[in-house]
Amino acid sequence: MDNVLNINNPHNQCTGCGACVIACPKKCINLQIDLESFFTPVINENICNSCGCCTQVCYKAFNIHKSDEGKQLEDCKVYSAIYRDTKELQSVSSGGVASELAKYCYQDDYDVIGVVMDPEKDYAEHIVANCISDLERMKSTKYVQSNIVNAFSKIRPNKKKLIIGLPCQIYGIRKYIQNVGIEEDFILVDLFCRGTSATNLFRKYRYYIKSQYGLGKLVNFNFRSKKIGWHKFSLVAHDKLGKEYSKTVYDDMFFSFYLKNTCFKECCYNCEFRHNRVFSDIRLGDFWGSKYFEHDEGVSLVSIYSKKGAEIWEKVSNTFIVEDNETLELKKSQRFNKFPIPEFRKDLLMALSSEESLESIHVRFGIDKMGFYKEKVK
Repeated sequence: MDNVLNINNPHNQCTGCGACVIACPKKCINLQIDLESFFTPVINENICNSCGCCTQVCYKAFNIHKSDEGKQLEDCKVYSAIYRDTKELQSVSSGGVASELAKYCYQDDYDVIGVVMDPEKDYAEHIVANCISDLERMKSTKYVQSNIVNAFSKIRPNKKKLIIGLPCQIYGIRKYIQNVGIEEDFILVDLFCRGTSATNLFRKYRYYIKSQYGLGKLVNFNFRSKKIGWHKFSLVAHDKLGKEYSKTVYDDMFFSFYLKNTCFKECCYNCEFRHNRVFSDIRLGDFWGSKYFEHDEGVSLVSIYSKKGAEIWEKVSNTFIVEDNETLELKKSQRFNKFPIPEFRKDLLMALSSEESLESIHVRFGIDKMGFYKEKVK
């Protein structure tokens, strides 16, 4: 009988990162989509021998030992970076650092593990790049939950690896590679993260743009197109006949739900990795805020947390226009505070699992009237 993995960890603390699946020597844990439509580990108790490997990489373990683990957010060197190659700059979400790191490492025979998305699926997946076109597919931010487990099983032994993921995924990977003694083989890069949205939000959203805007099977999807600009980025989708859907971040239905923090995984609202601790070698994001407001082509925020991170950054930094920044600028650029949980969150997640239309849900829960940072909370 399969049961949702407990490992002394309340369900609302689980990030769905998949590290427990990777760490399990008996291979008795799987990631499945739960009733709230998030990835959740499921254990086959008939196979499990209670070895405890899963607990050593879990977010619960971090919460027990966090006083002496990881780097503090401000323990870093901070840079802004803009791709010198203007064509490449237009093709990426921000300043292009993740893309250049992936390209450099791929050419140096690393296994490069990053996120790609099939717009006909409800979630994204990590893959190991097998060709240059795979690196192209990894470009652009994805605002849906990703599954890293299959990709991790395909990495080559005795090869260097670059992994780009969310902070919770990178934490789990860091703990695992420390435990098995292969940490030196890895460069870990994570991203400033707002939160993981329910997969049912994207499922309903996909149906919404198809039905309301007459699109067929989707073949291309970009959450962060710069067709209008970096600050006023656009969500752009194309179907197999080339028909386009395009809305700015301020007009799009998906971002109306996402930027108001309405349906994140519960642990995201008070995520320690967002506002306090870092387990990556490099953390990347958009350099939002007043300092680079006039730069509408895209500016990356690069924060370096280890010697290994500094060394790989040095290898690629000459392809960017780079400026040193104080840590204070990092804190101005990103949001590190806790998000209050909307009082309607559970009802909203149920609605997203129902047959009710996204437009109706949008109105019924008052999301159409909410300001981005004025959540109705308990």
